[in-house]
Amino acid sequence: MYRVPSTSPSPSFEQSSIWGNSVSNPGKILIVDDSRTIRTKLKKSVEALGHEAEAVESGRAALDLLAAENFDLVLLDIMMPVMDGFEVLTSLKTSPRTRDVPVIVISGLDDEMSSVVKAIELGAEDFLPKDFELALLKARISTCIEKKRLRDVEKEYLRQVAKLTKAAATLEGGRFNPAKLGIRDVAARTDGLGKLASVFATMAQKVYERERKMRQNIRTFRGALLLLACGGLWGLVVPLSKMASLVEAHPIGLAILIDLIGAAFCLGI
Repeated sequence: MYRVPSTSPSPSFEQSSIWGNSVSNPGKILIVDDSRTIRTKLKKSVEALGHEAEAVESGRAALDLLAAENFDLVLLDIMMPVMDGFEVLTSLKTSPRTRDVPVIVISGLDDEMSSVVKAIELGAEDFLPKDFELALLKARISTCIEKKRLRDVEKEYLRQVAKLTKAAATLEGGRFNPAKLGIRDVAARTDGLGKLASVFATMAQKVYERERKMRQNIRTFRGALLLLACGGLWGLVVPLSKMASLVEAHPIGLAILIDLIGAAFCLGI
């Protein structure tokens, strides 16, 4: 729950030089708090910084929204009814879809510090006091979103390395089609990995063309052998006819001779 601070009110958005839509790479932020006051305050603050913000009043609603949409950061109240922040954190960090989404827990500085420690142990990135200063909010959000973007880049890099490794295994395994290796997006990168993928794709194409020509030559060679074998058998028709017409020809010997010719024909093919 939000506890209204007893200190003087924070400066308005217009009065503070911290505010303004000057964020070069805005993020999408989810605010989770059962207090309408704190939800409204945080949403206006986040949007004034240039980010996109959505707000929900319960942990269950937050999990449903996170399952359907992508967010760069979650601002999460710890003390909420039905499903508190700890349960939400546990669900987020055990799901492959949301475990890398950074979470900033919202808490009081005095009586809830032990809860903040527990939340960080469960995977929260940082905490924000309920009577936060504008500069602190901006710094915490910027730091978390920057870390999230770096992690996303790293995950994409590792994913593309895995694709390139799989393509190499396919190439090593034998027959393949370069168009189906699935590394065009990797080769489109402008870094070292992209250069490696581009060289690999060129090499794979050359290997594919070489093997295709080799298979074509083998088929041509087999066809030539077949023609030679057929020609050889045709040349033996007359002698075999004469042998068969002789009364003295032994039927077993004639059968063996025919079998040998058939075997030679099969070996030639």
